[in-house]
Amino acid sequence: MGIVVLVCFFLRVALMIKLRSYDIPAAFDHWNFGYEAGRIARSLALGQGFSSPLIEPSGPTAFLPPGYPLVLSGIFRLFGIYTARSAIAAYLLNCIFSSLTCIMLYHLGTRIFNRATGLLAAACLAVYPPSIWHAVSTIWDTTLLTFALVGLVAWLYGLPPRASALHLIATGLMMGFIALLNPAPLTFYPVALFILWRQQRAKGSSGYREAALVAGIFLLVYLPWPARNALALGSFSPRSNGGLVLRLGNDAAAWRAGGGGWDRGIYPSESPRENRLFHQMGEVAYDRYCTGVAMDYIRTHPGRFAVLTLRRIQAWWLGERVEWAGNFKVAFGLATLKRLVWVLPLPFAIAGCFIAWRKRLRIGILLALLAIYPLAYYFTLVEERYRFPIEPFLLLTGSYGIMQLRITRAKKAPKPAEE
Repeated sequence: MGIVVLVCFFLRVALMIKLRSYDIPAAFDHWNFGYEAGRIARSLALGQGFSSPLIEPSGPTAFLPPGYPLVLSGIFRLFGIYTARSAIAAYLLNCIFSSLTCIMLYHLGTRIFNRATGLLAAACLAVYPPSIWHAVSTIWDTTLLTFALVGLVAWLYGLPPRASALHLIATGLMMGFIALLNPAPLTFYPVALFILWRQQRAKGSSGYREAALVAGIFLLVYLPWPARNALALGSFSPRSNGGLVLRLGNDAAAWRAGGGGWDRGIYPSESPRENRLFHQMGEVAYDRYCTGVAMDYIRTHPGRFAVLTLRRIQAWWLGERVEWAGNFKVAFGLATLKRLVWVLPLPFAIAGCFIAWRKRLRIGILLALLAIYPLAYYFTLVEERYRFPIEPFLLLTGSYGIMQLRITRAKKAPKPAEE
């Protein structure tokens, strides 16, 4: 396992140096470095608070949850705002988290399946092109969120049958901090609590006390964030760009991955008109305006909305024939290979899930996560980095599928004739 981790880390560092992805373009005041996360981190590093997600100052924001901008602002304070040293530090941090994800995936695979499956999954992740790409080219929460989510699932599978209060408190803390990093896993949390409740009931407890303790600790960690948004922005919500994302994914021009991407003249950083509206109306009012525009389009074009939703589902699981573009000047430009890599784990993952289910292995949490996590994206917007946090689980179930198919094939192979 140590060799896998070393290969994972040094492969990413070598590629970062080779591609020079830490060269930050100065255009639009370094906007391409982390986009909204970079701008908010800049405001934090300058002592201006959690504010201004776009190029021009705009006051307090809830455009993003606080987790990654706080991490990035710490890097800015240590190594300078928008400097090459900060870029190198951010990418090295990605490389570390990517390597730690291999370790977590190994432990998860060992707990659910066996050591060989865990090791194969970790090795696959170490050389998996999307994992490498996001580690060395994406200044965002992608790699950190993936590590945190794999760590949470590994922790859930490692809970003892009768979890102690400390175990439950730690579970709630992990859930809370992950939600502050990205709210996408929130849809999965009720299912995780339900599975925990059932597990505790099977061991003689009512299950309600345990589930309530986890939920209470989670809320204790997470609720200060929407409460802050209510005080600063007048909106008790985890984010203030949901309407904008819904609009981006559902309008007449939406096409790329069912959503048209972020550069179609709708996003405030790309459109002078939308930028003026954003600053004139304010962040929350503008997002409500975008929600209204999107809902009007969906109501008047239900067929188009259905087609876009189907395209988003297709894009989530089968990818799109578009260029693999990163945050900077770097691009692999191998669209067909990219799509092949995107789809390749799926048949093995399906086989692995089916075999594990037939053998009554504990894969309920994995199946729930794979099924529930993408639901919100089906109706809004699909991008490559949105799916990546669940790809280690596809690699894990796919590795189990490969191992089982290999065993089945070995059993069916004809035995050599005796002399």
